[in-house]
Amino acid sequence: MFSDPIFLLALMGVAICLLVWTFEAVKIDSQTEDQMQTPNQGLISKIGFALGLVILYRIFINAGDLSIILLIGTIVSLLIWLIGKFIKNNFLKTSGRSWFIPIFLIFILRTFAYEPYQIPSGSMIPGLKVGDFILVNKHSYGLKLERTGKAFAFDKNPEILSEEIESPVVIVGLPRTGSTMTHRLLASDPNHTAMLWWEGRYPAMLEGESRGNPIDRMEMGKAEVEAVMQASPDALTIHPWDYKGADEEILLLEHTFFSTVPESFMRLPTYSAWVESQDHIHAYSQLKKMLQYLQWQNPERENK
Repeated sequence: MFSDPIFLLALMGVAICLLVWTFEAVKIDSQTEDQMQTPNQGLISKIGFALGLVILYRIFINAGDLSIILLIGTIVSLLIWLIGKFIKNNFLKTSGRSWFIPIFLIFILRTFAYEPYQIPSGSMIPGLKVGDFILVNKHSYGLKLERTGKAFAFDKNPEILSEEIESPVVIVGLPRTGSTMTHRLLASDPNHTAMLWWEGRYPAMLEGESRGNPIDRMEMGKAEVEAVMQASPDALTIHPWDYKGADEEILLLEHTFFSTVPESFMRLPTYSAWVESQDHIHAYSQLKKMLQYLQWQNPERENK
């Protein structure tokens, strides 16, 4: 979005219009009620409105993040409101307040309640097609559910961090080289233990869940795998999907955002460059804690 020259030019144009509009507004006598705007402000408002439409159009075709623009709009309108109050300019104060309230409410609604999305790729065909619009309910999993759950778990059960991860076996391999099957072969030894696919997706214990009884999370993992198989049966030719099968701990790294997993679903060149430039010590430190957490959840894994 911010690499689109048309979007950037329109954004700069709106910023210039806003500055000129504010300068014109300062000319208005705050005590004069019958003068609502200067002649120049009317023209500036029309130009700004047209540039705003261009910005929205470029966000739409680039699948950009409207929330960033709403955040900027919220901050700018709040500043105009406060400036109007500070210099006792009723026009600025009234305009800033009338902009701030609806923009702020829309920003809060999109950020914490519901947000519309447009499907950017064919990865979810046939269920969803490219260009389809969906409305995401951000409360679907409840406000208290956090997939990793580690901060809550470690605070409540500090003994988790005392779990010993004994003699870990690390498998390194390129995609499509049989590393998953090697992993599952080693995990089949009863003296070994391994992270299962559903654990990688839902490592945090649910509210009210007891140790050693993760039935609900297993069902969540099973439903997710079935949905993938229904949407894309050919996915089995790429990866041996099995919600109860041993799988790569890279799924746990995904929760830290230091992971290449998102790149397997979509093209993210700037994210890929960012991941490659980071020090991954933090990610692997978190990986160890997650493995300790999973081992603590299942007492049968002790001493394996």
